[in-house]
Amino acid sequence: MATQVSCPTCDSELLIEGDERVGEEVFCGYCGGVYKVIAKDVETLEVEEDF
Repeated sequence: MATQVSCPTCDSELLIEGDERVGEEVFCGYCGGVYKVIAKDVETLEVEEDF
């Protein structure tokens, strides 16, 4: 199940395919930002900036 989240830097939509695991990196194709997948709760994934 794919999930859409907003890029924290540029607000473009990031598509989380559903097979990513918590802690994996995802990339914004628009601004090039690198983010880690975090779990907000059991069914909700979000991204946070990876420093």
